[in-house]
Amino acid sequence: MAVETETIAPITLEDVLTLPGETEPDADVCVSSESTGTVIWLGAEEGDRVEKGQLLARLDTASSGARFDKAKAARKLAAEQVKRRRQLLEKACSHRKNSTEWNQNCSSPMPP
Repeated sequence: MAVETETIAPITLEDVLTLPGETEPDADVCVSSESTGTVIWLGAEEGDRVEKGQLLARLDTASSGARFDKAKAARKLAAEQVKRRRQLLEKACSHRKNSTEWNQNCSSPMPP
């Protein structure tokens, strides 16, 4: 009868225990910016641990500045158009003071 031998060595065993459940953060934090713009870089992903003062995002504020300038120009143009239309209406009404059209269209005061 033949006998075989084998050398044994110690090994580390890991105990793994898998349980169902949910985790919750210690605190939820809402992050906001005083400036408007498009986010062009994020420095953290959801679930990352961050430190006080850490840069979290970069904004492109040039696009919002351009939109603001465009809106200001549109408002100025609209105001100039209203002013011009009022002048034209007053001029047209002054030519028709004695007509029936004057009494129908021009007798009420102009809105501010």
